[in-house]
Amino acid sequence: MDFSYLNDLSIEQIKKICGDLQIKPDRPKKELVRSITKSFREYEKYKKNTIDKYEKTEKLGTGKEGTTYLVKCKDGREYAMKCFKSNKSSAKMRLEAQLQTLASDAGISPKIYEMDTVSKYIVMKRMDHHLYDNIKNNNGLLKLNEQKQIVNILKKLDDIKVFHADSNILNYMYYDKKLYIIDFGMSKHIDDKLAKKLGTSTPNIDYGVLGLILKLKEFNCPAKSYEHFLKFVSEDNKKKFQL
Repeated sequence: MDFSYLNDLSIEQIKKICGDLQIKPDRPKKELVRSITKSFREYEKYKKNTIDKYEKTEKLGTGKEGTTYLVKCKDGREYAMKCFKSNKSSAKMRLEAQLQTLASDAGISPKIYEMDTVSKYIVMKRMDHHLYDNIKNNNGLLKLNEQKQIVNILKKLDDIKVFHADSNILNYMYYDKKLYIIDFGMSKHIDDKLAKKLGTSTPNIDYGVLGLILKLKEFNCPAKSYEHFLKFVSEDNKKKFQL
C-alpha cells in the first residue's frame, strides 16, 4: 500500500495518528511520517502472515474465556483455534500454552502449533469429537476403558506436575479412538506450595477423579459410569459425598 498521502496531512492530523499508534509526537513531521509508515507496514505484514493466515469454518464451542473454532490454513490443513476474550493477559496465555505443551509432550493433550498474544489465540491440533458425545450416544454410560484412559491421563498430569483443575467431562476429546484432555485455562504448576495448600502432590487423581464422579452424577449417568473411578476415592470422601 502507498502511504505517501501522509505527507499531505497537517501536523495536527499526523500527531493524532501518532497518539493512536502510541508514537511520541515530539519530532519533526517528516520523522513522524516515517515512524507511522513503518508501523503501518509492520501491521500489513502481521495481517498478511498472521490475521489472514486462518479462515474460521466452524464454531466448535464456547467457554468461560472465549470461543474455539475449526480453522483452515492457507495450505489447506485444518486446526482448532482457541480465541480468547480481549481481557486475557499475555502472561496467562503463555502459562496455559506452556502447561498444555507439557501435557502434549506426554501424549495426553493436543499439540500447540502457534500462539498469538496480540490477536489472543492459540492454534492446536484439531480433535475428532467430544467424549460427551459418546456418553450421550451410549445411554449416559461412560465405558470402563474410557474411565481407565481418563485415570491414565490424570496420573500423567500428576507425573509432569500439571494440575488441570477443571473437572468437566467436556474437557475430554477423542482423536483417532484415543482420549485427550483439553482446556488448560485453570491449570497450575504442581509445586511444593500448591501441594501443601491442597494437601497432596497428586491433585489430579485426588481431586480430579472425585470431581468427574460428581459431574457424572449431575448428568444422571448410571453408577457403572464411575465404577472404576471409585477405586481412587478415599473412604472419607465416599461417605461425605454418598458414593
